[in-house]
Order: sequence, then structure tokens, then C-alpha cells
Amino acid sequence: LLTPAFHFDILKQYVSVYNQAAEEMIEKLSKYSGGESFELFQQASLCTMEVILQCAFSGGEMSEQTKNEYVDAVKRMGTLQVERNFNPIYMMFESIYFLSPGGREFLRLCDFVHETADSIIKKR
Repeated sequence: LLTPAFHFDILKQYVSVYNQAAEEMIEKLSKYSGGESFELFQQASLCTMEVILQCAFSGGEMSEQTKNEYVDAVKRMGTLQVERNFNPIYMMFESIYFLSPGGREFLRLCDFVHETADSIIKKR
């Protein structure tokens, strides 16, 4: 089912996009060449987002700040979901979870992520 969409001939046209995004990420990571540890998730997520924007949305415009906020929101939503999974009351009663501080934050972040995606789609 996915084979036609990801066939090598179709993906060939995006190699330059992948290469450009990888070069930008390597340039950003080069400042960490001193041997100290650093968080790679943010940079890898931004690189992935850039490739998706260029390939799927023909370069949908998004400021660096919005990209960072989007990645942070998705990461925080994952953390909130894990926290929810460890609370049996929240798992059994969804309405109680969404009344909790974590649930309200989850809904707020979810709205932000959806609004950002919708705005990119509308611009295209």
C-alpha cells in the first residue's frame, strides 16, 4: 500500500531537499564539537519538520520561532500522555483528565498544533 508513495523514483526529486536539511543540521550541530553532551531531539525534529514542509507542502512558510514552539508542543504532549498513562483514574475517566491541569495543558497544546498545521495547509 505504501510502496507507490515511497518508490525510489518518486523520492529522487527530494534528495536535494534532504541534503540541504542535513547540511543545515550538521552546521547547527558543529557548535557542539567540544565533546560536551547536548539534546539532539530538538535539532532532529526541526530537520524533519523542514523536510516535511519542503516536500509535502512545497516549502510552507513557518518562522523559526513557530517551528521551535511546534516541536516543543509535540514533545510536551508526549510527556503529558505518558504521565496520563500512569494514572488509572485519568485513563478510565477521560473527562476528569481534561479537567486536570495536565489535561487542560494537553488540550491547549493540541489546539496550537492543529491551528499551526491548518494554517500551513491553508497557505498552500
